[in-house]
Amino acid sequence: MPSKFPLPVRLGRAFFRSPHRWLLVLTLLPGVVAAGNHPELRIEGADKVARKNIEAWIELDDYSCDEAPWLRQYLARASRKKAKKALEALGYYHARIETTIETVDDCWALRVKVEQGPRTIVRKVDLRVSGGLETQPGFGALASSIRVLEGKPLNHADYEKARTELERFASRYGYFAARFERHRLAIDRKHNEAEIQLHLDSGPRYRFGAIRIEAEKLGPKFLHQFLVIDEGDPFDSEKLTRQQQVLYDSGYFSSVEVIPLRENSGSHEVPVTIRLKERRRHAYRLGIGYSTDTGLRASFGFENRYLNRRGHRYDLTTGWSEVSRDTTFNYGIPLGEQGTHRLDLSFGSQSEDTDTSSSNTTQYGLIFSRRMGDGWKRTVSLRSLRESFTTANDEESTLLLIPGFSLDKAVADDPLYPRSGWRLSLQAKGSRQSWALSDIDMAQLSGHAKLVRPWQRARILLRGSAGATSTRDFGRLPATLRFYAGGDNSVRGYGYKTLGPKNGEGEVNGGRNLLTGSAELEYPIRDNWGLALFADAGNAFDSFSDYDMHKSIGFGVRYHSIIGPIRIDIAFPFDDDRNYRLHLSMGPDL
Repeated sequence: MPSKFPLPVRLGRAFFRSPHRWLLVLTLLPGVVAAGNHPELRIEGADKVARKNIEAWIELDDYSCDEAPWLRQYLARASRKKAKKALEALGYYHARIETTIETVDDCWALRVKVEQGPRTIVRKVDLRVSGGLETQPGFGALASSIRVLEGKPLNHADYEKARTELERFASRYGYFAARFERHRLAIDRKHNEAEIQLHLDSGPRYRFGAIRIEAEKLGPKFLHQFLVIDEGDPFDSEKLTRQQQVLYDSGYFSSVEVIPLRENSGSHEVPVTIRLKERRRHAYRLGIGYSTDTGLRASFGFENRYLNRRGHRYDLTTGWSEVSRDTTFNYGIPLGEQGTHRLDLSFGSQSEDTDTSSSNTTQYGLIFSRRMGDGWKRTVSLRSLRESFTTANDEESTLLLIPGFSLDKAVADDPLYPRSGWRLSLQAKGSRQSWALSDIDMAQLSGHAKLVRPWQRARILLRGSAGATSTRDFGRLPATLRFYAGGDNSVRGYGYKTLGPKNGEGEVNGGRNLLTGSAELEYPIRDNWGLALFADAGNAFDSFSDYDMHKSIGFGVRYHSIIGPIRIDIAFPFDDDRNYRLHLSMGPDL
């Protein structure tokens, strides 16, 4: 009958049946365990920098405690030479070094005793660059970082770094024929002095050659509007990096390769091939979530990323929650200028029913946006809004034609978990009754700011919102244009849009103005988890004379997922019938 055990197991069982073989294993086991130990390196008389450099040169991890005596003595002699080189690399050319082997418990140690002696000083930095490289932006700062070595203690690594950075700088700006006429580190050991000599002839600057774009579905005329580089422009590798980023940011491509063909750079020209792989034409999005403000919510979206070879695109999004329902259609037209300009035609409808107001809104929009070179996004819009709404006991229907202007910018060291960054958005909008499509005069300014800063292991998060409205007919101002406070992203501890001016019956009907703020301290505890302490304050109001600030404090748990932070907060309001309120929300910090 065949054994039910596989062959390796049967062999192992046969081996260990013999008591002599068990004895062999037990005899070898201490040696195997001891092999995990390593001899020590003990350095005496060296400062912190010298010690670190000696440790980098002498490595004992590959040796065991049972090395033969002759090998230990060999290591001592070889280590003395290595320590000498390690110190000379730092400018100590007169160091005295003694190496000995010492017995330590069941192992041994290599003892390195050092007298560093005087250190060589860089008395002169002779930097000469010719050929045109010296006129490029950033060269002055590079030259200063090299010349600052003059008068400092010698470190061979500083010399090698200076030489490498000059070569890298020349390569960035297309000086591919650059060569050193002299690169030398001259040492005067007698006087403990050194001179750095770097003489570079940059030669001619190369230019961008023919630019070839390889793509399947989008037309060449459309693609050329995204070009940052032009044939005949002076070469700059930073422009190639920017070119790749511009194409990625356009949203049309899943893969972008920008390849300079140095091997084909005849006549001092560098041809460039741009290989593009378009994203799938159609995309579907299905989402489900929950927050305290809106309750359970679901959304569906469809996007056609390139309707034609000119890059036109459209998307349709619809969403549902316990307090709102909305549908938005947007048609986008790129307008050139390296993908920074865009025109959107939009249509949307929304209904919202909260504890303090209800509204049904229909709006059409014409939106022109431009992303500026300094990172600001500028938007000019013209919207037609019709809204039927109820606030407190008032029912109204208003039609407005609203031109608007906004600025927005975000800076973060990490888009999902920033430890340092900020975001600022400013909006201005208005309407005139004298226009055919407006029922009232109104003007409104609003702004939102967020700031994230590190504090030891923790983060400090600050945010604030402010708004002001001017109108003579506030009763007809749509509910979506009034200010409210309270909720997950406002003053926690209070319900969504439950703070603001009240009528004679104590019902909130929204305010002309808004002023809220929040401070939060988040401390990481494990992996992607963190604990938070926070304080919120603010309210919506009609005038500062009746500004009634509401305040709350609380704590929460944070989980930083791959789609952004998930927040669970318990807030304690200072002046509310409820003792506390639970808040659940998610979304980016900035």
